[in-house]
Amino acid sequence: MGDPREQVFESDKAVIRVRRGWCKNCEVCIEFCPTDALFMENGRLEVKADACILCGKCEQRCPDFAILVERKPSADDASQKKSKSEPKGEGR
Repeated sequence: MGDPREQVFESDKAVIRVRRGWCKNCEVCIEFCPTDALFMENGRLEVKADACILCGKCEQRCPDFAILVERKPSADDASQKKSKSEPKGEGR
């Protein structure tokens, strides 16, 4: 079970974690988000994960290290990893 002070927002391509215990609601992350994926609602930071473009500006600018942005692995990533791990055929 995850940390109750951490809220996770997910889309097909991203996982954004907000550490509630660390967030001071300063709204710096909101100022730097180019897609308006972050917003305040009822005094809490909320995230529209589908609007996130994974630029990481919110994570970089947060003075309290309260935001983590992660890219979800895609099917292409899995197939590339598999092909890199397979042994190469011997040259003839």
